[in-house]
Formats: sequence, C-alpha cells, structure tokens
Amino acid sequence: MRTVYGEHRLYAQLTIVDYSGMRVLWTLFAVLLVSEGKGGRGGGRGSSRARFTSSGKTGGSARSGGSYTKGFSLLGSDAKASRSFSKFRSSLRSSMHSSALRTAGLIIITNPMTPYYYGGNYYYWSRSQYNGRDMKRSNVTKCELNIKETQELKEIYLDEKKTRPELVIWECKSGFYCCGVECCSVIDDRRRKTFIIVLGIFFFLLVVLTVICCIGTIKDIRSIKYETVRVT
Repeated sequence: MRTVYGEHRLYAQLTIVDYSGMRVLWTLFAVLLVSEGKGGRGGGRGSSRARFTSSGKTGGSARSGGSYTKGFSLLGSDAKASRSFSKFRSSLRSSMHSSALRTAGLIIITNPMTPYYYGGNYYYWSRSQYNGRDMKRSNVTKCELNIKETQELKEIYLDEKKTRPELVIWECKSGFYCCGVECCSVIDDRRRKTFIIVLGIFFFLLVVLTVICCIGTIKDIRSIKYETVRVT
C-alpha cells in the first residue's frame, strides 16, 4: 500500500511541477511579447540600431547624410546587404534600362540620364542627375553609394568603353534606412531582433524547467525505492 501511495505521490508532484512551470513559462513569454509590442510602435529612427560615421572607403556601405545606419538582420547585416546587391544586379541586367554583354559579364547602362526605377525607388547615377530630379520628396533619407569602392557593383558601366559611374543615389522614406543598395524597414529589423531574444529566453527556461523536473523525478524514484525496501 505504501508503494502505491508513493507512486501516486510521484505522479501528483510531477503534475504540479509540469503545470506550474509551464504556466510560469508561457506567462513570461506572453509578457515579453506584449511589452515589445508596446515599445516597438515608436517607428522612426530608434536607439536599437547602431549608428556610426563612415569615413574613407566604406566597402560598399550606403551613406546617409554623412553617416551610415546599420540595422539588425536575422541573417546578419553583411549577408543582407550582399543579397540586396545580388537582387539589384539581376534586376538591372534584365531590364530595358541596360544591355548585358553576356560574354564579358558586363552591365551597360543604355541611358545614364534616366533614373532607374527599382523596388519603389529611383536610382540616380550622378549627383547632378539627382539634384535635377523632377520629383523632390520631403522627410526622406538620402542614400549615396560610391560604385568605384563597391566590389558588388563593379560590372556596371555607362558605355562599352567601360566608363564607370562614380556613384548611385536613392532615397528611403521615413521608417526605413539605407541597407546595401536598397531600403530596409526599421520596425522589421527590431521585430527580428526581439523574436530571437524572446525565443532564446523561452528555450533557456524550457531547458531549466526540464532539468528541474528530471531532478525531482530522480529524487522521487529514489524515495519510492527506499520506502519499498523499508516496507519489505
């Protein structure tokens, strides 16, 4: 009878630990998500992104008013920028705005005086072209990329004589920042970062809870064996 009682006590204790532990875990998980949802509605340029001044050769970094704003990415900022360059090259190569010399792997801009439209933004191939643009928007961030210092765009030329454009300029609207050769959302990056942090905390607590349950189970099993031996 005492053995049966000990087994029932074991199941009861495990049930209490499981339910109470999981309840605390899910409550903490929900609180973290709600708190981030309230804090992530500010938009604009929050302090969650590192901001530093670019100088000299930036290795293809997009310049924004003399500084470069680097956002967070689930894949890493370098991988994200590399992917944006690849997409930009593919779009430009297949568009009517350029002609591709497939044998040499070059992209020739057929009309450099016309801005290239890609991803909802206009891309200008010189400062004079950008300054003389017809549509001037307010509350935007100017992104300037030096093509001659960017290996990812080294195959873009203005003519078959391999005259390279000095730079490419585009604009990002409010809530976005210069990222590679496109615009990335501040809120999306913040959500990715929060998701990784919350997910890490969740799995850490899950491991801790599992360890606690295992320790409790081992102790109860030893206790039951001791009581069984003592009764016998």
